[in-house]
Amino acid sequence: PRVKRLCLVGEDCVKTGRLAASLLAKSVGYRGEVSVITGSAELSSHQQRLTGFLDVMRMEYPEIRIARQIYSLEQPAVAYQQTNRLLEDCPHLAGVCNLAGCTGEIGHAILERRKKSSVRLVCFSTGKDVITLIQKKIVTFSINLQPREQARMMFEAMYAYLSRGQKPSSDFLKTPITIALDENID
Repeated sequence: PRVKRLCLVGEDCVKTGRLAASLLAKSVGYRGEVSVITGSAELSSHQQRLTGFLDVMRMEYPEIRIARQIYSLEQPAVAYQQTNRLLEDCPHLAGVCNLAGCTGEIGHAILERRKKSSVRLVCFSTGKDVITLIQKKIVTFSINLQPREQARMMFEAMYAYLSRGQKPSSDFLKTPITIALDENID
């Protein structure tokens, strides 16, 4: 907000947070105890995703209780340690939603404790670590924000403006969102 720019090319963070909440609710059967992990309270994209997530959980899924909100600071060791602590402190946890990075470490902590409980994980990204976690049935859904498509849209908007003086059709060009799951990760 209040920054001079031609346009913003990216995700609608509140919408993707809402989508993540809906996918997690589906993953845990619309009831139970869940937790949400995000990167930083200082990043507006992380806070917007969290806002969307919490709004949907509170309004749409009264039988789901949010046990804990965790900030991983986008640090792998912190994400792993805090997930382990979460799993230890909340033995009835049904699901976790990771709204930021370090999904590999979060999934690894869940995988190590899988014999004790079945915790569903919803996340962002379709990196190799996430695909492995989908194959191992730890990640049920992953939201892919299409970074290559975002870059393409950005360069097209910039080129049109610099070469022809053509401004984008909107001040917010939203990138497409896809959902990765076990049946479409090939």
